[in-house]
Amino acid sequence: MRAQTALAAAFCVMLALCSMMALWIIVLPSTFRASPSNNHGKFLEHYMQLSPFRPSLITKYKSHPAVQYLHILPAGIWSLCVPLQLTPALRKSRPKLHKLVGWAVVLCSVLMFLSVFIIQHRKLDFIDNDYALEFAAFIEHAAAAPSLYNSTMLLALRGVSCFTALSAAWFLLSIITAIRCVVRRDVRSHRIWMVRHVGSGIGVAVQRCYVLLTARQAMSPTYQMLRFTEGIYIAFALAVAGAELAARCMQQQSHGGNKVA
Repeated sequence: MRAQTALAAAFCVMLALCSMMALWIIVLPSTFRASPSNNHGKFLEHYMQLSPFRPSLITKYKSHPAVQYLHILPAGIWSLCVPLQLTPALRKSRPKLHKLVGWAVVLCSVLMFLSVFIIQHRKLDFIDNDYALEFAAFIEHAAAAPSLYNSTMLLALRGVSCFTALSAAWFLLSIITAIRCVVRRDVRSHRIWMVRHVGSGIGVAVQRCYVLLTARQAMSPTYQMLRFTEGIYIAFALAVAGAELAARCMQQQSHGGNKVA
């Protein structure tokens, strides 16, 4: 009963986070639809003037259609498909639709993984693109005023690019492992690895929540940079740990053999 309750709670959290990301990507601010010349791009410029965050966090992608259509849009589709993929009723009543949605998740996952390196190559991450001056200033500040916090944050800032690549690798590895399990007809392991995959991807939504919860109406660019950095590590740890707990609950709840006829 405890495992079932925990899994129901985990599904509700996942659904809420996926819904938030789907609305963010597809409805507003919907950055994949923006370009330097269209009305949506101009709207985003105005929209971000009302936000306490740096406008470039949203507007920087409007001149990069490869990122918009290979990363941002697939992330929106992934967010819509994942709750369907993990819904037991759909899996039992519509197995063909379940498989179709599953392959959509796989395709989006591969595109999102590959486009992470386009983002890094073009230096569109928040440190290189949005807070480069603040990062340089923080390096000087950390040297002038050494402390455990400053040293830790400097290490975290310098490690963001590597950590992003590693988390993207786990994201891809988990979906590949899920595919291998279903090919072997190891359905129980397939479901567990799908949960781990979702956990590795949903960390982006958790980071958004962390940044919004720690936001202030009047906050300096340096404060924003540090909260985004903390959010990356904290969110990924929480999301992966939550997925692992859900996977353990699934293992406890499961009965019988792994194989299906």
